[in-house]
Amino acid sequence: MCVGSGEKFEVYERPEVYEFAFSRCLEAEVHFFEDLRQSYSLPSESKVLDMGCGCGEWLVEMARAGHHCEGFDNCDSMVALGRQRCSGYPITLYNDNLWQFDKNRTFDAAFCLCGTVHHLHGSGQLEEHFHCVSRCLLPNGLYLLDLHVSDSSLPSDLVQHWVVENLGDWLEVSFQYAADGFDGDNQRHWVELMVQGVFRGEGIRLCNEHWFGAFTSERLLNAANRAGLKHLGWYSESPSADAPLVQPIGHASVYCLFGQSCCSDCDF
Repeated sequence: MCVGSGEKFEVYERPEVYEFAFSRCLEAEVHFFEDLRQSYSLPSESKVLDMGCGCGEWLVEMARAGHHCEGFDNCDSMVALGRQRCSGYPITLYNDNLWQFDKNRTFDAAFCLCGTVHHLHGSGQLEEHFHCVSRCLLPNGLYLLDLHVSDSSLPSDLVQHWVVENLGDWLEVSFQYAADGFDGDNQRHWVELMVQGVFRGEGIRLCNEHWFGAFTSERLLNAANRAGLKHLGWYSESPSADAPLVQPIGHASVYCLFGQSCCSDCDF
């Protein structure tokens, strides 16, 4: 297998650079959640959990919408910057990982966005993650994630490339699956992420090389079902609560919605 011998995560250790390079339309996602919240009768001031929260910018938008927020990330530098970003809002941030978290607190909604769920791979981590999510959701709670769905167990040809520019700063971002870098036993890809350019007057060249979980829709839905979560719909990368997808295949990125269904009082 033509991949590196060890994982490295240089981009994640520079949270300001990461935040700039991976900026996205947070307002649209918050609006999408508000539509889902009303459709599934969640409280107007919901308790929400962001898993893999990065620098916490998404949680700030949720707090501005009136929600009580918690978030975790397994990168210390991300959490440190996130605490600065979230100062003054009803937000709690801490360090944890996607497949072992259990803080004995419950939430109306949980989220795993920006493709973070793909950091799960091998050794049942996906299944463990869904069980953790199920335990932390209140009855009728919602779980929303976004991901790239693999068409099959074969290596994906997914390649992403974009440039972010603002006030003299510019970063070029390239993401791709390595050729011959598919581990069929653990259903994961070796991926290469490069971020380079100029940020705050500094020349930037950062690289991530690491394993990335490969999920077919069947594998995802089976893992969620075993954890007592019910699949409520697929949505496109420009999501609308009243326009779910028939199937996820054919879209570069999709949102997937689950509901807590392991109780007798569930409405869905």
